[in-house]
Amino acid sequence: MYFVLLRYFLSLNKLNRIFLFLGFHVFRLFSKIKSIETKIDEPSRLLKGLSTGVYDVLFTNEGVKADGLLSSYVFTESLHVFLPKTHFVSGLTDGVKFSDIDGQSFLVANELGLWDKMIKKHLPNSKFFTQDFENLSEIINASTIPTFSTNVTIPLREDSDRVDIKILDDAASVDFYIIYRAKDKSKLLKLLQMIGVK
Repeated sequence: MYFVLLRYFLSLNKLNRIFLFLGFHVFRLFSKIKSIETKIDEPSRLLKGLSTGVYDVLFTNEGVKADGLLSSYVFTESLHVFLPKTHFVSGLTDGVKFSDIDGQSFLVANELGLWDKMIKKHLPNSKFFTQDFENLSEIINASTIPTFSTNVTIPLREDSDRVDIKILDDAASVDFYIIYRAKDKSKLLKLLQMIGVK
């Protein structure tokens, strides 16, 4: 299970907009943020921290059922291959399978979170050239080596010489959930509405 947590103090008096990257997951949050922490840890420790008020919100790729906690689906992130228009699979606009691209070399960011293990598992014959996130865009723009994007990060891409093609395997899509204390629901109402939780 992959957890990312957000520690914040909500103030309904002031509107602040920030963008928080959870791996490559972008949320627009609506609140006054005093402190943000992202952390990957044992689920039991994070859930205990949430239950005891150390953390206010957890984001995870699995829903959780526990006394006093609520879990709600937020969104699905889908992995895409981002490659030059001249690449041999660029014409497969309906999507590709991992088997179609296994054996290729890829440029990847050095902190992909859960996607890192997943691409290495499903692309065992591929090579991955890991780069710092700050340098990755420049290297992508100057090369013909494929990379990855997601339905969340596609709008952030500026390269018109590349195409995004969805990876169709089930493992290439991940659902994300928000977990919070039931007693805090009214305090979190604006945040929950902002991310589409009813």
